[in-house]
Amino acid sequence: MIRKFLFLYFLIFPFVSFSAVSSKEFKIKTLLNIPELQFKGEFNFHLISTKPLIWEIKSPLCEIETSSLLIYLQKIGYLPKEFNLSVKGKAILKEIFLKAENNNYLLNIKESIFPSLYGLYPIAIKDIQINTIGNNINWKIGILNLGPSLFTNLTGNYIKTNINVNCEKIILDLASISKAFFNFNPQYKKKILDELNFYKDLGLKGEILLTNLNINLIEEENKFLLNTSKANIKTIKPLNIFLLPNLPKALPSNFIISIPEMIFLWQNKIASIKSNNIGITASNFIYTLNDEFINLNGGIVFQGIQTNFSKNKYFAKFNFKAKPINIAWRKKIFNVEKLNGYISYSPEKIEISNLESNIVVPPKGFIKLKTNFDWPLSFKPAQIDLLVKNIDFSSIFVKEIDFKKLPNKELIAHYNLGITNLLINGNSRLDQRENKIIVISPLVKLKEKKKKTVSSKVESKPKPFDFSWSKKISKISPQWHLEFDQIVYEDYPPIESLKIDAMFDSNNQLALNTRCCNVNLSLGCEFTDNFLNCFSEAKVSSVNLEHLLGCFIHEAPIYVTGKTGFQLTISAQGKTDKEFIDNAKIDGLLNIEAGQIMKLSNLHKSLGFILDIMRIIKLNPAKLEDTLPFDNVICVIKGTPKIINFKNIRFISPLMRFFAEGNFNVDKKIFSLKGKVEKGIFKKNFFIQKNLKE
Repeated sequence: MIRKFLFLYFLIFPFVSFSAVSSKEFKIKTLLNIPELQFKGEFNFHLISTKPLIWEIKSPLCEIETSSLLIYLQKIGYLPKEFNLSVKGKAILKEIFLKAENNNYLLNIKESIFPSLYGLYPIAIKDIQINTIGNNINWKIGILNLGPSLFTNLTGNYIKTNINVNCEKIILDLASISKAFFNFNPQYKKKILDELNFYKDLGLKGEILLTNLNINLIEEENKFLLNTSKANIKTIKPLNIFLLPNLPKALPSNFIISIPEMIFLWQNKIASIKSNNIGITASNFIYTLNDEFINLNGGIVFQGIQTNFSKNKYFAKFNFKAKPINIAWRKKIFNVEKLNGYISYSPEKIEISNLESNIVVPPKGFIKLKTNFDWPLSFKPAQIDLLVKNIDFSSIFVKEIDFKKLPNKELIAHYNLGITNLLINGNSRLDQRENKIIVISPLVKLKEKKKKTVSSKVESKPKPFDFSWSKKISKISPQWHLEFDQIVYEDYPPIESLKIDAMFDSNNQLALNTRCCNVNLSLGCEFTDNFLNCFSEAKVSSVNLEHLLGCFIHEAPIYVTGKTGFQLTISAQGKTDKEFIDNAKIDGLLNIEAGQIMKLSNLHKSLGFILDIMRIIKLNPAKLEDTLPFDNVICVIKGTPKIINFKNIRFISPLMRFFAEGNFNVDKKIFSLKGKVEKGIFKKNFFIQKNLKE
């Protein structure tokens, strides 16, 4: 057996010196050179015993070209061809010792040096020890050196279906590690920058210390999965994430994260993090919102942090306290002088306690807030003390907002603010009963900031409906009830007894009832995320027409009097504003009794057809004292926003009668009327068309 082994050995290793110690023990010294792998080294083989088989190999130094080795491993199938490591240079192994005793092996390597990989520093590994006993493997590495990154006392073992890895101390230099990571796959950086949208480059700096790292892997379905892991983590040098904005001559944005101590644990597919203190500071951070820039400077400290997260759920508890924060947005500066509180987060609920905030908005504005509440909102236990004054921001101007609520009490609100071109002043009370929010407002005053100027009509593109906000409202409460005793807007007639009921679920519903100038108005809508279907009705019975018109049109001349009653309904549905308006259908019935048409000598052009009909029957307005009395007027209305049709028109007067049908073209402002007029036994057909633009 020994002779066969020696024959093969001499065949493979031509430069061999041989010395026999005994008939069962011998030593071989050889120089091995494999040109294909650019491998060479001096080896000493010592056969100690054949029964049991014990042998050992020693080498003071060997080296191999790493790229050649990788190509060879791919050729023989040990590495997939797509596994493309960009590494070149020689790997050097010093003081190798391999001993075999039956099926047990011991490998010691004093030092191994590998070339740079993806921009990392050359890899130096010291005091490697691998010991196999049967199917069990144990290993130990004294030092793994990646330049500024260092692993100390790395140990582990493989036992059947388990792998354990332990490391006493790890120092990670984030600049070199992140550079290598992005060099390995540039798509990672591209994906991050695509998510950030506004930044064209990013980088990391800082040093992190991990101690007492333990990782346990278990084999499931022919692959190893993470079972448990734990480590103590801290920053030696604060973590600095810098982002380069996609703006000319822009300074980098920086996030600095300081972690004095943190404990990480992974167990039962749940990760947990505990830390007493984590500080985050941002400088020149630029965020884009609707093509607008928001610039943030400042910091925040998180304390008493406890988090648990798995694949689908996340839980967290922590206190927070802000350092001075400066936010620049829309030419306004928001100075956050105070912001602190406690947050408990779970997928089902967010609890916010002892939240205090003081924000100064030059020149004279400020926001002060103290609150305790849960989200989705549990209204009863919530506590709110909010005061906002003198803030003019974009389309919103707040002269004063004052909200106050104690636990188990209703919210008392006073507000004096402007939104877009509308000033709103009022007082409200807000409460929750079971799962319904109740809002009651005695008086709300509305006023225009500036009178609108007449501008040329520009046809805009249809805007799709988006009612996705209803899902957020439903989280506060699925049902809402609002009451306004009176809403006053400029010199327009007041809206009285406005009541709104809303229900938010998969098919949202809204119902509105109010009264204005003795006209009862109602509205009912159903809507999903992108579809709106509404029905509205206006109804009045037996009121003085002159009072009704005078209520809606102040100081306008009255041309028609009498007792009136009418009912008007409008229904519409659609997915865009244009589709909704185009699909609208109008139905109505108008009745006026015991009335007069006045000011015949100066009649408004919209009623000019009356004079045309009077001319047909030779009825002279000058002989009627400028007034045409009538007993009854009835008209059925049907139409759309473009064409309004008038059916079954009946005008009964002591002086004449006419029966007609007609329509009004809203866009062209053309009124058409066709019918028959009677005076005594005289009858005549007529057709009238008037352009009301003229």
